[in-house]
Amino acid sequence: MRESVEVLDARAKKYYADHYNKLKGRRIVDWQFLDDNTIIEEFMWGEGDRYAAVVFILDDGTTFVPMRDPEGNGAGHLDVLTKADREE
Repeated sequence: MRESVEVLDARAKKYYADHYNKLKGRRIVDWQFLDDNTIIEEFMWGEGDRYAAVVFILDDGTTFVPMRDPEGNGAGHLDVLTKADREE
């Protein structure tokens, strides 16, 4: 049983590495709130997700949207910590 868990962990690590490496070296150039149509029609999120639904735009046109989980079950949150925040 332990071996299958390790294989799953390796697969999960590869999935997330491939996924998040798309952001590596990129620069956030803008962000905006998602409009109601995008929230409801594209993401199929409910009324409660409107307060936190944002999109970040990178220098190459890539966008990313913080989500509750990898399945996209609602808007999510990114905690922003400056270097000073981390040193306190």
